[in-house]
Amino acid sequence: VAKLKKRMNEAANSWNFELAARYRDTIKKLQ
Repeated sequence: VAKLKKRMNEAANSWNFELAARYRDTIKKLQ
């Protein structure tokens, strides 16, 4: 999950907010 959060942060820092939202949903499902 730590890797996912890191990737999510990288996506949020880039243009890809949609991808970041998708990662966030995925993390919620995992927890």
